Amino acid sequence: MKKAVLSAVLTVSFISMSTLLVGCGGGGGGGSSSPSTGTNQPSVFVGTESITIKQCQPQGQPLNLSQVVSLAQYASNPRLVDSFFDNAEFIGAVNPSNDWTDGWTFGLGKNPSMPSCTTATVIQGDITGSVTLESGKCYRLKGVVRVKSGGVLNIQPGVLIYGDKTGIGSFDSLNVERGGKIIAEGTKEKPILFVGKRYLESCDTSSGQWGGINIAGFASTNTGSTENQFEADKSLVYGGNSDNDSSGSLKYVVLAFGGAEVAPDEEVNGLTLLATGSGTKIEYVQVYNNADDGVEWFGGTANAKYLVLIGNEDDNIDTDQGYRGNVQYVYIRQTKVSSNDPRGIEADGLRTNYNATPYSFLRVANITIESTNSSAHEAIMLRRGTDAQLINVFITGPRSQACIRINNNATYQRLSSRNVNSPVFMSVIINNPQQQPNCSTTFRAAGDTGEVLTFTNTDIQNMFNGYTNNRVIQ
Repeated sequence: MKKAVLSAVLTVSFISMSTLLVGCGGGGGGGSSSPSTGTNQPSVFVGTESITIKQCQPQGQPLNLSQVVSLAQYASNPRLVDSFFDNAEFIGAVNPSNDWTDGWTFGLGKNPSMPSCTTATVIQGDITGSVTLESGKCYRLKGVVRVKSGGVLNIQPGVLIYGDKTGIGSFDSLNVERGGKIIAEGTKEKPILFVGKRYLESCDTSSGQWGGINIAGFASTNTGSTENQFEADKSLVYGGNSDNDSSGSLKYVVLAFGGAEVAPDEEVNGLTLLATGSGTKIEYVQVYNNADDGVEWFGGTANAKYLVLIGNEDDNIDTDQGYRGNVQYVYIRQTKVSSNDPRGIEADGLRTNYNATPYSFLRVANITIESTNSSAHEAIMLRRGTDAQLINVFITGPRSQACIRINNNATYQRLSSRNVNSPVFMSVIINNPQQQPNCSTTFRAAGDTGEVLTFTNTDIQNMFNGYTNNRVIQ
């Protein structure tokens, strides 16, 4: 796992503001509105810039749902595990009769719709009041834009936001600090798009064109502190004791072509959730072609539904520092890799203490982990004392490592303490044919350097086989 860090070296002009409703030209007219100034306060809208938006060809292939139709007989009801989950008795992320990924995402044979602006409003500085970005208009992040405590960033459907970078450690990003909120709620027809400037101007689909979104909250972690500093931006503090804390909502939001370098070989995630609480609503979010992780949770309790994670070059779901939450309906396609250990899921406890409480506990239902790149590593890695439950999972495609790997004695002991009424694996289907294996091995037991393992590959296989409806397709 690469470090998920946010630039602390950007030089940004921090400007406060009051409640405003301002936009830029869009919706096909190509006009612009001048930035306005709130009463007695300057605005974070600091000017405009011209932008040329090209019509780019879609990439990727649509979902192949035919392979999971015959697997429905093995599905389980996730709602029996937790009331957060829907009763979705099918294998994988998508019910073949209802493709929720279609029409608003990149990388599945279509492009989402976007406004046709010629001018964008530039946003720079600190948001301390309420700011609204208007539907059908375009905005440029300039440096690190911070939603401060008490500030609210409202983003209407159909807004296009873009960022850029000028070098290592110098790029545009969005931070939501503790006590701040982002309310970004698009629709399937009008998703909210965060993209790189180079994509708009030249259809460049490479990663690392801008930073990402980082949301800090007051929920708990297992670090032993309520004042945790994000490792490369000491001003972004996270943690507390309010597990039901809300940092707002994300719905039909796409984060594409991000993950700029904060330092050599250290890139930011698409979406980083820092002790974000369960009052935060996350649904229909895509991270596409990001240079580091898709979504990473550092502690907290934020749940999520309907995630599309394609082309991310490190892990797609990454959890640590005592994250406890539920995630349902996740489609992962590993097409590009650039890290030393690019995984579908990498679930950790605390790096420095595998028995730190609260234990990390990731529960995932209805997830497809597909690889089209044989250099991809494990589909699922459980490590450093984490707990986990995985339900209605489909793993397929080539990879250079195991399909499922459990690291460390503390992890295996925690997982093996579960029973048939609270399974680790339930309706997990692994496509790993003997004649032409997708994975180097189906199950792997591993540990830290010098750790004497008390469990084996066979122990993991027996755990897998001991639960309901798990299958290895051979």
